[in-house]
Amino acid sequence: MKTVLVLAAAAALATPAAAADAADACFRTHDIAAHRKVDDHTLYVRVLIKDIYRVTTKGSCLAGANSSDPLILKTVGASGLVCHPIDLDLGVRMGPGAGTSHCIVDSITKLTPQEAAAIPKKLKP
Repeated sequence: MKTVLVLAAAAALATPAAAADAADACFRTHDIAAHRKVDDHTLYVRVLIKDIYRVTTKGSCLAGANSSDPLILKTVGASGLVCHPIDLDLGVRMGPGAGTSHCIVDSITKLTPQEAAAIPKKLKP
């Protein structure tokens, strides 16, 4: 019986930390300072000064896009926060007359400082 109570107490203590970690992984689209295309389905985005996120898409919707092509970002829902792939409506304007490529976001991952430091210079946003 004591074991069950200890496990329940440990789970209760872990929940606020998990919630804080989830909140730390959210960002607002207007805080994106730069982006860089990695390949046909991956972008790095820099949020504010130091946070870097990896955004992956389903399929190759970034094929033909350059890092200089503007992103078209909209949040889905009233909060204005991007915490999960479903929260982000992503498009890339592919240059004059080429139109916009709309992407289905597959994952959004906040990189650790070590992961961000390991990004090659030419791919840093």
